[in-house]
Amino acid sequence: MNTNIKKLLALFIIISLITGCTQSIFTTKDNDTLLHTLSSDLYRGRMIGTEGNILAEQKLVDIFKTIGLEPYDGKGYLYEYEQTYYPLDKQKITMIITFNNEKSYCLKYGEDFLEKIPIANFDMECPVISNINELPDKDVFILVDGMQVDDFELTKIMDLENIKAVLFKTDVLRKNIRVWPKSKPFFQLEPSIYDKLANASNSKVHIKVEMTEEKIKANNVIGKITGNNNKEALIISAHFDHVGWAGDTIYNGALDNASGIYAITELAKRLKKYSENHLFPRDIYICAFNGEETGLNGSMSFVEYIKPKYEKVVAINLDTIGLKGGKVFDIVGNQHVSGMLIESIAKYLNDRDIRCNILYTNNLVSDHIAFSDAHIPALTIGEQDISYIHTEKDTIDIIDIQRINRLVNELFEYIITEQDKIFDNEKLFECEEHISDEAEEEFDEKYRAFYQEQIKDVPFDKYKVVKYDGILFSIYNINKTFYSVDEVNSIYDKLHIEENYGGYKLGFIKIIDSSCPDVDYKAIELNKLYDRQLSVETIETLKLIYKNKNKETKGFHVAISTLPVSLSQLLQDNPFEIKTIYVDNRTYTILYDKNTNIVWGINFKLNDKLYISLLRGEIIERENPVIKSDLKVDNIEDIKRFIKFVDVSKLTNYKFQQNLL
Repeated sequence: MNTNIKKLLALFIIISLITGCTQSIFTTKDNDTLLHTLSSDLYRGRMIGTEGNILAEQKLVDIFKTIGLEPYDGKGYLYEYEQTYYPLDKQKITMIITFNNEKSYCLKYGEDFLEKIPIANFDMECPVISNINELPDKDVFILVDGMQVDDFELTKIMDLENIKAVLFKTDVLRKNIRVWPKSKPFFQLEPSIYDKLANASNSKVHIKVEMTEEKIKANNVIGKITGNNNKEALIISAHFDHVGWAGDTIYNGALDNASGIYAITELAKRLKKYSENHLFPRDIYICAFNGEETGLNGSMSFVEYIKPKYEKVVAINLDTIGLKGGKVFDIVGNQHVSGMLIESIAKYLNDRDIRCNILYTNNLVSDHIAFSDAHIPALTIGEQDISYIHTEKDTIDIIDIQRINRLVNELFEYIITEQDKIFDNEKLFECEEHISDEAEEEFDEKYRAFYQEQIKDVPFDKYKVVKYDGILFSIYNINKTFYSVDEVNSIYDKLHIEENYGGYKLGFIKIIDSSCPDVDYKAIELNKLYDRQLSVETIETLKLIYKNKNKETKGFHVAISTLPVSLSQLLQDNPFEIKTIYVDNRTYTILYDKNTNIVWGINFKLNDKLYISLLRGEIIERENPVIKSDLKVDNIEDIKRFIKFVDVSKLTNYKFQQNLL
């Protein structure tokens, strides 16, 4: 350990113990909490294998001792495991641009460019192209505007053999450190650099990446509160590692995840104090995991240790909590392994005015996955808005400590009052090692039938609460077809829609709005209709169908959505292909039937939040009106004329889009 680290440790002495629940026991000043400390530049982003990471684990050991937590194994707090990593101080990543075969410029790593998908080794110079339709026979790097291309199109581009690297335009550079050995190079470019390349001809880029893989002995920091039953264990966890630095840019990781570490230490303090007069019914482990950013390494190792020791284990993980202006927490996990646990904690928090949304996906990749993959009920609580993570803006300035403290207060009460109900629920621990497709399909079919029966009498702007398999659910329609602007405005009074456009008149309006009602389950009456709180801001998709005034069976539609079209699934299930074209410097993806060349959709990304789909043809009127296309992929000029004809901003006066930006 160098002398700077010794000096830093001297500054981190705990000087007071405060029992109030809204203030940290580790505060040396009003603005000097553990959260401030871990997210300071002195820790240099806490990446695994760095001095900042070691400093963080030593800090946590001291805090666990101060709280009075027991060593997890009766000997120490450091849980040692082995993993591979790529030392930052041994990485050499360069990018040199040569414009018009003349002057060369060396870009600044971390400021001008940054890897999006890290790879270990690469050394190549190639010409740069920006139009996928002009792909030459030779090897090239391609420029891709991240504001206009969706993830699926990116995947297709990266699969092309001649494309050796992707240079991606983005407003915010995001640092990732998990290395993908088989991936193609994928780099983010700062917009002004990207634009210079896109507007220059005969430009070349030389990319060189040298990274050394090493094995390291790393540590989780784990403490314990011994309970009455040594056959059951509750895990409270958060990860303390982050992504380090790039060039002169330090990624402090205040939200991700100094916030979670701050929260579990606050919880640990309160739980330990409570245990002095009340023996917990089971063991509680407080776990600060390492190696989350490199692939959940620390938690995966710990799961191998803890699972054989107990008959029942439940894990609650905290990751990215306490964003200033944050409105909703996502509670994430595997539905089959952890569904009842997730429903329980979501209901508890929502009942206490902490808004939570349930996600049975891996949108938030965190340490709960290590547990659920081992069939241990587990969840992660994190902010719904994670736009700041892995950026240089993730600093203490975006943190609302009171929001964290409020969540900590309710989690403490949940653990005290509800943990017995969780562990006594035998169904929670009956998850089979492998759930058969037939069993899953049977459950889904029964639930669908129940849902369809219940939703019949629920208007679009209403909801009701029903009970299914012992769990309360909100039932409501997420889409509706309207036949006039007045009908729309009776629900969405601020939504303006143009009724006449270039020889066409508005025929149908379809809205998808799946906003979840704020339900007070304690006061709710089953099967009674209640009002949903709908607004322009909650709309996910607005689809407008216009009829030709001279021939009303002909028309076109425009769908504006916050959700991208799932092209990958369409291509798997149907005889479809895609073709990319460029109109007025915007990328359009055409989905078409490869047998008939009939176009099924023209899709483009308007900005980083909105996706647009266009189609023209015959209107098929039914409960859910659709367009039968008259466009063909072999008539590109006709498609381009249609694209230029439709100005989305004029159809909605841009109010719908502005409210979402």
